[in-house]
Amino acid sequence: MNRPIKFRGKTTDTNEWIYGYLMGKDVIGDFMNHDFVKPETISQFSGAKDKNGVDIYENDICNAGYFKLHIVDFWRNGFYFKCSNFDSHHGFETAKHTFEVIGNIFDNKELIANRGGCH
Repeated sequence: MNRPIKFRGKTTDTNEWIYGYLMGKDVIGDFMNHDFVKPETISQFSGAKDKNGVDIYENDICNAGYFKLHIVDFWRNGFYFKCSNFDSHHGFETAKHTFEVIGNIFDNKELIANRGGCH
């Protein structure tokens, strides 16, 4: 997959999302301006957009219609849907344009608390 390599993370001081390049394990930015971020919030861009044209990042929560909710996960050198509370991964490439990003695991924990399976 040929895609732009970019990341996002929540800043340690304002808790706001910033986007850019990863420099080290806790800094996101460019060479002129950089911010320290919470390492656990760093998420990689998948290279894809959802059905509304929104960039899809690792740890995003997606509504895939009848598939219920899925979390985007980087696993074994590729992006997948992580399903329910177990390590079941489903293909990402064939379905990425049919779902909608509705949040992420850091800001919207209530969405995944009772999300159930992927049936």
